[in-house]
Amino acid sequence: MKSNLLHTASNNVARNFLKGISWIACAFVLSLVTAPVGAAQNRLVRTAVSGLPGGLSVGFVARVTQCTANGIQFPLAGSTNLTEETQTTIERVTGPGGQVTFVAVTRSTYVGELTVALPANNGCNGVPNDTVVFDHSVLAQDNGNPVFRFANIGMRVTSSPFQLNRTLEGKTSSIVENGLTPTNVTKNVFHRMSVAYADSFGTNSISTPSLEFTQPGTGPGGIPTTISRAKMFLTDTNNACLRVNGITQCRALSQGGTLTNGTVTLNVGAITDSTNSTTRFVSFSFRLEPGFATGSFSLVGAADDEDTDEYMVNGEPEVLNLLPWKALKLAVDVVN
Repeated sequence: MKSNLLHTASNNVARNFLKGISWIACAFVLSLVTAPVGAAQNRLVRTAVSGLPGGLSVGFVARVTQCTANGIQFPLAGSTNLTEETQTTIERVTGPGGQVTFVAVTRSTYVGELTVALPANNGCNGVPNDTVVFDHSVLAQDNGNPVFRFANIGMRVTSSPFQLNRTLEGKTSSIVENGLTPTNVTKNVFHRMSVAYADSFGTNSISTPSLEFTQPGTGPGGIPTTISRAKMFLTDTNNACLRVNGITQCRALSQGGTLTNGTVTLNVGAITDSTNSTTRFVSFSFRLEPGFATGSFSLVGAADDEDTDEYMVNGEPEVLNLLPWKALKLAVDVVN
């Protein structure tokens, strides 16, 4: 899906990190300190980033943290283009019907290094001078204009050389009800399940978060497949939707109330949607009605990472699904 969060090279690439450093902001508001003055230090930082397709133009940017009378600043401390390395392995793949095959898979890793000049005194109370914001950037194109997608992370660079390994990914990290991973879902009562969705490019890149009940089935020609029995999801236009037996109905989140579609009821008014610097949390409130089948199901939490129009692949624009979503699948029993 097309991203609504596109950034040119001149943008402040520390934007997502700012969400997660309220402790820095608080420290700055309390006082602009006179920290002990020491010598500036250079730190060699090496990086290896995986999880991306091959042929991309991937950059590596470092920004140090400084507090001034004008606020918190992230001045550039170094940048470089990364080099692609590939490795092919034989991997086991399990199909929807449980059949196992072995395929050759080639994966890319982008590697490189840069030297970061740390400030002798960053002027920030309680923030060490070696606190650095790093970005891995991917060159893309939107309406014919070059743009970058940035995946940033903040950390202390405590040694030299310093190794920063990352896997860029969009994934569902947990599904919980009352703080516990569900194993049974009882019909005729409302359940409130909280699903956590994380994206290396930030929470604004997370689209259409969903929770779905599926079962194995058979498609045309007897080919094993996965059948969706019920799926609830949020749209980018602020609607809550419920698809049951192939029929989708939606209701605006602002309307609240409930939405019943066949054998499932979604309590739209009880849905919550919140974020921190890296994760989006959506709580779905729903009830499986008496007509919903009992038995074994997969409970699947999934979403989409929002893409730009195109990415530069081997120097040419190409449409890509940059981060295929890593769904979380739980085995549950629907019971009376």
